[in-house]
Amino acid sequence: MYTLIKSHGIQEALRKETASMVFSMAVAELLFHFHSFTLECVSFLATWYCVSYATDYFRSRVISQR
Repeated sequence: MYTLIKSHGIQEALRKETASMVFSMAVAELLFHFHSFTLECVSFLATWYCVSYATDYFRSRVISQR
């Protein structure tokens, strides 16, 4: 996160990651009930990474086809 903000700036980082972070938070809140903060945190971060990757992949495909 630090590298993302440092290289792109806070506004660009927020623009890119807010939607995937909020979606991942909702998924984590609804689906992850491991009774362990560590497991839930790691699961949330993995979900955020996957959603962010999928969003970036989709955006690059849509933009490259135009």
